[in-house]
Amino acid sequence: MKYLTKKNILITGTSGTFFVLLLMMLGTDTCYENNICQTIRHNLDYEWLGFTVIFLLILFFSLLAYRMRDEVFEHWMRFAVWAVPAVIIAHILMYIVFYRNGSPDVFEKIVVVPIFILIYASFSLISLWRIITKWRELKNGDKGLLNS
Repeated sequence: MKYLTKKNILITGTSGTFFVLLLMMLGTDTCYENNICQTIRHNLDYEWLGFTVIFLLILFFSLLAYRMRDEVFEHWMRFAVWAVPAVIIAHILMYIVFYRNGSPDVFEKIVVVPIFILIYASFSLISLWRIITKWRELKNGDKGLLNS
């Protein structure tokens, strides 16, 4: 966790956000002969709002993490170091299982969407719970030091 500092996360979140937004705004016509490039550009043309929201949220949470007390940040990072890869692996496995034949049918959509929501909501709620409990613990500990 030596490299997972608040400053590094802020720099990575900010530069990643601006890099992706810059790529989406450029939209140059240099992709005529490259099929992969055309596919990516075509997908970005329709998903620009989703990408913008996602990367603005990443920027917001990077700024939020930067403003946390060091103890709270380290407490949350001990959870996030293993939880983020677990969420990514779960997402990939769900995608492989349900989208293996292309577009999923209606039943698979009914199953997949709630599971994705459950996975991401669990991560978000557990993160928020860990942050708030550690912050309260430190806040109450500081009051105890001032009263004694």
